[in-house]
Amino acid sequence: MQRIVPFLLVLFVLMPVSELFSQDYDRIRRELRERQTETNQEIRTLQQLITQYEQEIRQTDDQYESLYQEFQELEREISVRDAIIRSLQTQGRQINEEMNVIQREIRTNRDDLERLIETYQASLTYLYKHGRVPELAYIFTSGSFNQMLVRSFYLQRFQEQRERQAAAIEEKQEELRVKEEELAGAREDVNRNLAQTRTAREGLSETRRRQDQTIVRLRENREQTQQKLEDSRRAVQNLNNILNNTIAELERVQREEEERIRALEAERLRRLAEARRIQDAAEREREVARYSEPVTRTSSAPTREALAVLELSFVRSKGSMRWPVTGVITQEFGYRINPVSRTRIPSPGIEITADEASSVYAIHDGYVSQIYRGVPDFGDMIIIKHGESYYTVYTNFSNIQAVQDMYVREGDIIGQSGTRTSERGSTLYFMVRRSGADSNLNPVEWIRKQESATR
Repeated sequence: MQRIVPFLLVLFVLMPVSELFSQDYDRIRRELRERQTETNQEIRTLQQLITQYEQEIRQTDDQYESLYQEFQELEREISVRDAIIRSLQTQGRQINEEMNVIQREIRTNRDDLERLIETYQASLTYLYKHGRVPELAYIFTSGSFNQMLVRSFYLQRFQEQRERQAAAIEEKQEELRVKEEELAGAREDVNRNLAQTRTAREGLSETRRRQDQTIVRLRENREQTQQKLEDSRRAVQNLNNILNNTIAELERVQREEEERIRALEAERLRRLAEARRIQDAAEREREVARYSEPVTRTSSAPTREALAVLELSFVRSKGSMRWPVTGVITQEFGYRINPVSRTRIPSPGIEITADEASSVYAIHDGYVSQIYRGVPDFGDMIIIKHGESYYTVYTNFSNIQAVQDMYVREGDIIGQSGTRTSERGSTLYFMVRRSGADSNLNPVEWIRKQESATR
């Protein structure tokens, strides 16, 4: 009895501990797989955009217009190819993380398997030295019936433990085989990712080569190119003028409405005070009741208090708002150097290239202050007010669903982005503005940061 009990205690101490870690491994791998699925979807979307641009380039007819359109589409295609390379690099990092997790699991499983085998070998060694006869003799030489039952119980538990050990070894060997297959699959994913990245880089190099050729041809038509650039500048200035005038008018109407309400309320209070001084009780009661209700606005315009709350929410959400459309930024905010003329071209917002007629969303709660149709070079436009000072501007719609003066919430669909026949093709041009002339803000600082182009 004294020799068996310590040995059984050793067996229980040597039980595998991998169960403590398997849940963490599964959770980490599940998260990595989910991230890889998102990245794969981004890559497929970007590939579709590239195919779309290549088709659009082939379908243009007029010699110069075709050439300039090709230049613009190639500029967007380069941006998309850059984005797909970034997505592939992200995917590569995710696969490497997954491989590290699998390799740690394999090491843990091998350690557990070695401990199980060592424990099982110890059990077999014990049986080899003592055999079944000593076990029976050990039972029958008991000093009492109770002692015989105790010895029989421990011997039975010992046999069950050996059976569990054998089953655990088989299970751990199967787990190890599965993990090694997963590691082999992850290595294949790495090789596939490297091949896709190499192909994407080759495609980017080819697109840039074609763009260089297009730029050379455009420079040969410098006069027409310069006219295009001037038209572009005028379109941007026209857009800014429209926004400046619209916002100034909206704020003027807001001020006049507030002044009207204040004047009416002051007059009500004056008359209420006079009514309270009337001697006749019945007339006094009638007149006091007449002027007791505060003046309320009759228009649908929001109150100053409502706008203040809305603006505070908008400012606090800076950097975390949703994208207005799913796509790729193909024109950044600010000035950029035109590769044809080598001159600076202004961009008061960002251009997001998306699938044709993609849903366009309000990035934050607000009021649809104005809807314009047919702004030159920008198409149909929606202005949403997010407080007393802040506005978002969405242009180049193929269809508008929003209605003037309606209240929209973050994520509400306000229309569909452009198509190939729209002013700016299959894009959405998006701006963030603050009150004041030409107070354009960088939209990228207000929307959520994304590692890659789409979500």
